[in-house]
Amino acid sequence: MRRVVGAIALLFIAFFLILFIPFPANPPQQAQANESAQAGFGISSAEIADAGANASQVAVLRLRIFSDGSRNLSAFCSPLPMQNNILLLSFPRAPGVNASLPLEISAALMRSGLSSREATLPDALSSENTLIISPTGAIPLPLLQNASALEALNSRVLVLEALSGKTIDENGNLAAWNARLPGNFGLVRLSPSDDAGAVAETVERAIFLAGAASASISSPPGNITLVVPLAGSVAYCRAACYQGNGRYRFSDSGKLSPPPGNLIGPASLASGQAGIYEFSLPDGNEVGRNLRFFAVAYLPEGEAFRREIAGGEITQGWASRFQLNFSRGGKYVVRVMDQFARVHASAFVQVPALSVMPMSADGGRYEFLALLDNVAAEGAMSARLDNGTPKNYSVHEGRLVIWSAPSPGNHTLVFEFSGSHAGYPFISRQSGMGALVDTYLRFGVPAAIFVLAVFLLLRAGRRAKYSITFPEVALSDPAVAGVSAGEVISAYDGADRKFGGFSLPCYPQEIAAELGCKANGRGELPINAHSVLCILRKLSSEGVFAEHEGAFIPRASMGGFCPRELLMLRAIHECMLERGLRFSRKRVIAVKKGELELALFRGRKSALSGIGKACRAIIFESNEELEKFTEELAAPGFENSRIRLASDNDKIVFVVASRGSLGGILP
Repeated sequence: MRRVVGAIALLFIAFFLILFIPFPANPPQQAQANESAQAGFGISSAEIADAGANASQVAVLRLRIFSDGSRNLSAFCSPLPMQNNILLLSFPRAPGVNASLPLEISAALMRSGLSSREATLPDALSSENTLIISPTGAIPLPLLQNASALEALNSRVLVLEALSGKTIDENGNLAAWNARLPGNFGLVRLSPSDDAGAVAETVERAIFLAGAASASISSPPGNITLVVPLAGSVAYCRAACYQGNGRYRFSDSGKLSPPPGNLIGPASLASGQAGIYEFSLPDGNEVGRNLRFFAVAYLPEGEAFRREIAGGEITQGWASRFQLNFSRGGKYVVRVMDQFARVHASAFVQVPALSVMPMSADGGRYEFLALLDNVAAEGAMSARLDNGTPKNYSVHEGRLVIWSAPSPGNHTLVFEFSGSHAGYPFISRQSGMGALVDTYLRFGVPAAIFVLAVFLLLRAGRRAKYSITFPEVALSDPAVAGVSAGEVISAYDGADRKFGGFSLPCYPQEIAAELGCKANGRGELPINAHSVLCILRKLSSEGVFAEHEGAFIPRASMGGFCPRELLMLRAIHECMLERGLRFSRKRVIAVKKGELELALFRGRKSALSGIGKACRAIIFESNEELEKFTEELAAPGFENSRIRLASDNDKIVFVVASRGSLGGILP
């Protein structure tokens, strides 16, 4: 009887809600992307900076884009000014070329923000920094004959060619041309049935210089940094944003010149990792002046931090060394400035940025996608809830699953991977009567009445017991199969072979993928990685496997190494494999015939035995271990002094066994 009364009450409340809760007459339609929307776009700053220990230089372009979606961005640099003066050559045309073609080209250029005008041959031959577009169907012979003079004026020619290998003179006479075209000439194939395709290619070729060093990215709106490698010391750069339908927006930097000094250091660092920089001024520069120098790090949004470095009275060949570390990921430009805000040197350094995005949440199960500089993370990741104790999780192809049951309220999951950090704030919802208050705040009195009625009706029957069946479990019985320790070891061997067969630790999901299982004649079944983890931990307690940071290896395969060292070797192996470098499972690994040695940290001996060699990198398991050793080096003592001296002269460097840190030292 109680159920019947409850059902009638719910129907009455639902009817009441229909009467009193207003509904829109027409449901809002989902906004659709407007293809004709124009994206605001421009270069906010541009400069030349040193990049890396090989003293190479790059152009660092800070861009700002206001758009309705992700855009394809490109940037390139040239040692000569951009040819923004565009002329449409008035000249005899080859047979079959559409007379309206110049108007079509002019209109297409205008849609991308480029102005053009019609010009005669003498006008074209005397114009500087010019792009000469020739919609003639054949190559104008006078332009070929004056190719060197046009190149001296920084002018280039773009010919829409309908007759391949033909020239045309001022009288419309055609002739064969078998020689190679000059470097400042380009051709666009003109087909009688596809004028539109030729026009679109002409616009693209008008904006972009063929063969110029470039960088590209597909990016959402916001601040974007593009880095273009340079061959010379002067650059003119252009950034372009493709908007679809053959239309572009572009922005030019003007002439860029590097500051007088050099700032040589690592082009890439992990978050929190120390990098050594050397600042130098050319001979004769600022001699006799008393200057204070500051190293100032900039991100797209502005100054990130500054610190004072060595200064004083400048003498011939001024140089100083200093150390910097960056607490968060980003693309930095470090400028050395004096007390008068003059820039004397600059360098570009990239600190990999970690981003963790929620994929799904179901009860206490949270699934995330972890990216390090837009590349899927792979390996062990640390995570903690609020100020709790960090725990290590395995990340595969960027996917990370965390089980948590936080109390109601605001929380933050803090992630750490390869020295980079990221946070994910979220709200844990209340249940029970807390849901009533939340519903009232969100939807008003009628909805709160409805929730209260449901809560009371369900509460009235709280003494009744029900049997709940979860559909996913009820559909089929789980397949259970027994495996022996030997089969698990064999599965480890298969997983290890995929990484080269060096007997390095593997993660449970990698072993699970190799652990083929047949049960009840059903054929091969997928293995649950969590069940494999339970088996591996049981075998570890029995002495069959060894575990470190969630990775496992049979004890018989350790070969005198401890699990911690083997997991460090796995990180080294993965980075060396990416660069095509030969790896060996040793405590000291020679890279490229001894140009560099990678030595696992085993106390001071691992550093002292490398003194006198080309360069030795001491590999630490974590930043905490590195910081502890660095603090110990500050104590007086002969061995500490030798290590500090070798470190100051770059004979010994200290790095953490992470992808970001190792990537900064490997060739």
